[in-house]
Amino acid sequence: MPEVPLNEKMERGPTDSFFSGHTSTTAAASFFMAKVISDYHPKLGATK
Repeated sequence: MPEVPLNEKMERGPTDSFFSGHTSTTAAASFFMAKVISDYHPKLGATK
């Protein structure tokens, strides 16, 4: 694998992506929201 020069690593492009934990943060927020909704509306799941 060839070495990448430092000036190429420091360009704007590599810093434009999402932060490292974006997938786990989105999953945790979704699970939390589902828990809050199920706690406030317990009859929603009772019809299953």
